[in-house]
Amino acid sequence: MNNQSRLSSSIWGYSLLAAALLALYVWVYAAGPFTRSFNPAAQVTWNDFWINAITVIAAGFSAFAAMLVLRCYHRSEPVYMVWLFFAIGLWIWTAAELTFMVLNLTWGDVPVPSLADLFWTITYFFFTAAFVRQYKVIYRPSLSKRILITAIGWLSILVMTFLVSFLASGSDMHAITSSKLVNYFYPVADFAIAVVAVYFIISFQRGALTRPWLGLFVFAVADSTYALLYESGMLTFTASTQNTISVLADTIYVAAYLVLAIGLLAHYLLVKYDPNEPAPSKLDAAAKA
Repeated sequence: MNNQSRLSSSIWGYSLLAAALLALYVWVYAAGPFTRSFNPAAQVTWNDFWINAITVIAAGFSAFAAMLVLRCYHRSEPVYMVWLFFAIGLWIWTAAELTFMVLNLTWGDVPVPSLADLFWTITYFFFTAAFVRQYKVIYRPSLSKRILITAIGWLSILVMTFLVSFLASGSDMHAITSSKLVNYFYPVADFAIAVVAVYFIISFQRGALTRPWLGLFVFAVADSTYALLYESGMLTFTASTQNTISVLADTIYVAAYLVLAIGLLAHYLLVKYDPNEPAPSKLDAAAKA
């Protein structure tokens, strides 16, 4: 089997594995086959356990894929830090999903903010570091310009979060709660991620190197949609309610993790097996082209 065939078959194999995992998730959520109580006090069942577990597995899948990409590069290469921060961010996001799972199975309804929100929020700082590093690799801006862009980006996110929370609270300052600020921070920050991902997709001229960024764009859109639906009160924390909107939103959320993972794996396999693509040590030059 030549490298091109191996690349194609590997991507298809991982895609089928992801599709099977997603199908299992939908089946458990929609059919609810595990009705035995897991924690009677919290009114959660084994269906809730497996729904949470599959979400954690999907998140871990994306983090593992990012680690594979990281292993393609040497510490001395500029892009190494891009994928290091990217991988750390996804592992922290996986920790957030695991923390949410524990809280959900313990309490049922998970308060906002919680420890899981702390992990999710920290992840955005690592993604910021990855974005800034990638921007540096492509355009070689000065340190002051990178600091300025980062500061403006985060200031915009914080201002927009407060503004959206203020408007959603009926323009009443006293009605703004920490829960609203956290829940509206996610879609605002995800929108920023989506914009940056599109920027890199354009920078790479929509070529093969855009796959991880395209996957991140899909996840950012799915996560922001989930956050907005949660704040609207349309989502539930348990599978027993058979809430159609919750099923759809949660399924899209898990699917987005898997799409991100496939994008990262495609990048890894491309670098590892495709003889027509530049070697890892030369990807910096390709990024500038």
